[in-house]
Amino acid sequence: RRGRALGVILFILQVLCGCIPVVTFLLVRYLDAVDSPELSAALWIHAFVCCLGALVILLQPCENGDKLRHATGSSWTAKLLRWLFWVTVLAVKWLVGLGSIAATQQAITDLRTSQPGREALNELPQVAFGPNWDKDMVEWL
Repeated sequence: RRGRALGVILFILQVLCGCIPVVTFLLVRYLDAVDSPELSAALWIHAFVCCLGALVILLQPCENGDKLRHATGSSWTAKLLRWLFWVTVLAVKWLVGLGSIAATQQAITDLRTSQPGREALNELPQVAFGPNWDKDMVEWL
């Protein structure tokens, strides 16, 4: 009975910890929508929470493990090289993605197309369903 209660408490704690990045993301989106000066701090908090969650996922050992085979040991040098390799691969992948997003954003700006979710809410009724706005929304779809 005590073990089951502890399991339920741990499950609730995991769910709550899993919701923290969602809450910080919603905070960032809200502060962005109202043009708050605290947006920068919220972005840093969100990035920290997400990185902390990624580290927990990567470093936390699996609770069940493999039933057929036990993990073999490896030297610290091999582990360090493995981590360095994957950090390098993921960093290059992130930089390429960031460059492609920046290039796409620049192309969209140069084409002067409407961007969904980037129009001011008070201007939306005047531009919505106009010929240019309709054309741009169809292109986004």
